[in-house]
Amino acid sequence: MSETATINISMVGPRGVGKTSLLAAMYNELDVELSKIGCNLALGAGTTTKNITGRLNELKKAATSSGIKVQADEGIPNTGALIEYKFDLDIGDGGAPEVTLRFMDMPGAWYTGEGSRKDLEDADRTLGESHVSFLAVDATALMEAPSKQSGGIGKYHDHFNNPEAIRQAYKRALNHFGDGHLVVITLIRAETYVKSGRIGELYKRLREAYGDLASCLRKNGEQIPVFGCYVETVGSLVFNSFIEKGGAVMSEFRRIPGKGYTPSRCAIPLRLAVAKGLMEAVSHAGKKVEQKDTFLNNIADWFGISTELTEARKKLERTYGVFQEIKGRLNDDDFIDLSK
Repeated sequence: MSETATINISMVGPRGVGKTSLLAAMYNELDVELSKIGCNLALGAGTTTKNITGRLNELKKAATSSGIKVQADEGIPNTGALIEYKFDLDIGDGGAPEVTLRFMDMPGAWYTGEGSRKDLEDADRTLGESHVSFLAVDATALMEAPSKQSGGIGKYHDHFNNPEAIRQAYKRALNHFGDGHLVVITLIRAETYVKSGRIGELYKRLREAYGDLASCLRKNGEQIPVFGCYVETVGSLVFNSFIEKGGAVMSEFRRIPGKGYTPSRCAIPLRLAVAKGLMEAVSHAGKKVEQKDTFLNNIADWFGISTELTEARKKLERTYGVFQEIKGRLNDDDFIDLSK
């Protein structure tokens, strides 16, 4: 049995909605937080390092530009294949990583009806086999230019976020979910509503737009947990307007002068996945203690002689301590529970 707990995480959302930006911002903020308690969240080699550091640089650059435009369906180009990112969590005891976070970024076309039947099947399997799924939702599309026909939900919500295709993807994947799957709907580009004190309205629209998704996620009579939160991936960009041109729609943002790159709350959704991984890591460490808890090792411990049992107990204590630290911060985070 590997000593490293692996948590599979599906990144869900249409191409261009901001999944890679969300992933980069989550990594950057949580890595800083974990380093303060002696842990390290390392980027995997290759694609992970290239795409995540590249996107982080873009986010920082956006904070100093005059403004940016975001167009639906634009994102990191790929060949229509799944992109995998890996983060390794080391709790600082000098051993192998305790947790590997394996992010699976599926092409939007896999589940939005633009791909083949095999694409749909691959999407169902990938989503169903994940322990956690992060659904990225563009907050400005959800909120701006509200439509009376949709009960006040933004005019371009369907265009940017494609909620019906997402709901159908989750319904198809439902039978593949194992015990304990967790859905985290993350509202990105939420700075506008934080600055203007409209967080309550933002969460109200989230419930209205995704309540039906939460209600359909029941398996064997049990509700799959669905949580919502918002993040500020740059911190200094606020919504300005929508621009329609040649059938395409762009959302334009303006920079708040003097604020710079000031992301906020980006660690919140990732903490849930890390906590889930640490729970498994604690279980692994506990089993190692049981394996080494022999008569001879106990006698040696009694005489103050370090043994494999001594080291296993230290590992368990350190892993559990980090888990409690993360759990304590989660208790302070203001998720909303869409399952209720």
